[in-house]
Amino acid sequence: MLLGAFHLKYSMLVPKTTNNDKRSDELVRLEFDVNVSLERDKPYVNVKTTINNQVENHRIQVLFDLGKQVKTNFADIQLGEMERDNEFELTEVSVRDQWHECYYPVFNQHKYSGLRDESENGFIVLNKGLPQYEIYQEDTTKLAITLLSCVGAMGNVGLKYRPGRRSGSADLTPDSQMKGVYTLEYAFMPIQANSEYRLEAEKYVNPILGAASPEFSNEGNLPDNLTLISSEDGLLLSCLKPSEGGDGFVLRTLNPSTQPIKYADIKVNRFVFGSVETVNLAEEKVTDKRVTSSKLNNPDGSALAQFSGVIELVDVNRNQLISLKLK
Repeated sequence: MLLGAFHLKYSMLVPKTTNNDKRSDELVRLEFDVNVSLERDKPYVNVKTTINNQVENHRIQVLFDLGKQVKTNFADIQLGEMERDNEFELTEVSVRDQWHECYYPVFNQHKYSGLRDESENGFIVLNKGLPQYEIYQEDTTKLAITLLSCVGAMGNVGLKYRPGRRSGSADLTPDSQMKGVYTLEYAFMPIQANSEYRLEAEKYVNPILGAASPEFSNEGNLPDNLTLISSEDGLLLSCLKPSEGGDGFVLRTLNPSTQPIKYADIKVNRFVFGSVETVNLAEEKVTDKRVTSSKLNNPDGSALAQFSGVIELVDVNRNQLISLKLK
C-alpha cells in the first residue's frame, strides 16, 4: 500500500561533451524526471529516475551523504558482503607519482552498497542493475551511485588516471554514449546494528511471486497456507532449482554476513521433501559433517501438510555457499 509519493521534474545545463583536457564550452540541457515513494511495511524509500540524455563523455551519479566521515564502505558482491577501505590518500599519491594506473575509489556492487559509522548506524542504497559506486570524502563521506556512464571509445591515451598509455582498445563505441531516455530504479534504506538489510535487498531485487497450486492430497483438510522451505538464522536461501539429473531439487544456502554462523536450521515441508544430501556446484554428492537432517521421512502418511522437516547446519563461514539436493 502506498503511503506517500512526490514527483520532481527538472533540467540542468551541462557541457555537451568532455575530452582529455577539459569540458566543452557549449552547453546542452539534461532533463530529469524523478518519482519518490514510500510503501507500507517497506523499510526503504523507492526512487525511480528517468533521464533524457543527449550529452557525451560524462557520468551521472546520485549522491547520499552520511553526515560524518568514515574510513570504510561496504557492498554486496558475489556470495556475500565486502567491506572496503576508502583510502583517499592513495589517490593523491598515485596521481602525484604518476602511476600507470592511478587509484581512485570506484567499486563494483550487486544488490546494494552503503556507509555506516562505528555504532553500525548508517544506510544502504539498493539498486536494480546499477553495478558501480564511488566514494567522495569532503567534510563528510558521500556514497555516489552511478546512474549512467557514457563513453565514446573502448579506451584512450593521456587519461587523468592512466597517464601516458592507452587504456584499452581505441575502437569507437558510439552506442556507449547512451543517448536517449533511460529509467533507473534504486531505494534508500536507513540501517542500524540489528537491521535485516541483506534480506530486504534480496526481496527488493528478486521479489517473491505467489502462485496457486493444486492440493497435495484429497485426504483431510489442508491449512490456509503452506510453506515449503524456511530459514530464520541468518542464512539466505539463494536458489531453488530442479537438479540437472531431474531427480530432485537443488537448494543453495548462503551466509551473506561478515561473521560466521555457528548454528542454523532450515525447515522444510516433509510431505514434499523426503531426503537430503550435500552436493557441490557440479551437483555431485559430497560428504559434509556440518549438515545433518531429522524428521524428513513421513512413513505413516499422517499430517501431510505438516511443516516439520529440519536440516541442521553448523559452522557456516562468512560468504560461504552450501548446496543441498532435496528429493
